[in-house]
This record gives sequence, C-alpha cells and structure tokens, in this order.
Amino acid sequence: MTAVEFNLDNVTQEIENWILNYLDHPSEHYNGMKPCPFAREAWIKDKCHVLIGGEHIVHQILHTWDDQYEIVVVAIAEDETEGLEEYCKMVNQDLVEYGTDLVLMPFIAGDEEPDDPALKPESWGSIINEAYSLVFVQRLSVVNRISEVLEKMGYYDRLSPEFMRYIKERRGS
Repeated sequence: MTAVEFNLDNVTQEIENWILNYLDHPSEHYNGMKPCPFAREAWIKDKCHVLIGGEHIVHQILHTWDDQYEIVVVAIAEDETEGLEEYCKMVNQDLVEYGTDLVLMPFIAGDEEPDDPALKPESWGSIINEAYSLVFVQRLSVVNRISEVLEKMGYYDRLSPEFMRYIKERRGS
C-alpha cells in the first residue's frame, strides 16, 4: 500500500469509507444491527464536520457550538493523543457540572485487535497508513436519547460490561 498523508482530505475520505463501508452495515457484534445506524444519514445530509487538530480545537468547538452540525469529528495525530481519554473525561465532567448539553467521545488509536472482526481496516477501506485518534463532539441529550432507543432494541446485548458502565455513566444513571 502506498503511504497516504494524514491531512484533512484524506481523513475525510477515510471517515466516509468507515461510515459507508462499516458503520452502515449490520454486524453480529451489534446484535445484527448497524454499528452506527445514524452515521450514514448524518454524513450524506452534511451534518458531520471533520477537522484536524488537538485539544485546542476541541476546546474551540465547545465554545462556539451552534448546531450547524450534528457531530464534529476532530482527528488527532497519534503523537498528540497521550492523555486524550483522560482529557475527554475531565471536560465531560465540567460540561455536566456547568449544564452544557455537549459530550466528547474519544476513539483512541491502538494496536489491539478490534472487538468486532468487521472493523479490520482492510475490510472497510482504510487509506491512511498511520494511526490517529478521533474525538466526536455531539449534543449529550441526543446521544443519550438514541442510546436508550438502541438499548431497548438489543443493540448493546453483546458488548462488554465495561462499555455498558460507560454508557450508564454518560447518561448519568
């Protein structure tokens, strides 16, 4: 595979591939449902915005949120991701404390095998050779409402107890 540079165009193309070729296809890991049943529609309706940056960009998004997009995805180079998960937890606690209806959801790059075998990069069209992490910024109320609907449909039945604890903590229950 030819090396493909980590830049906005390539990251945007790779996220589109991930949405259309993985997130929009039923998976046994998600009890026969799509890994993210709403991603394709949001992507096609231009309700997703992709940026490259770090914590400073995430901070800027939080302070300028205007609902133009349903989700903003910040791609962060692997060498800038140390402590990113802890940063998101801390910011999420502050957002709840201040009554701000936003949430950060980190997707940290790693070397471990994915829980869902269908998530292997070669199966959905990965094009960037280097690892990078993502931070998804969305309305907390929307994420929680959707997750409650998905839970009733059995979406989470095959996921780990640790992930379910995360879901319950995010909902404040």
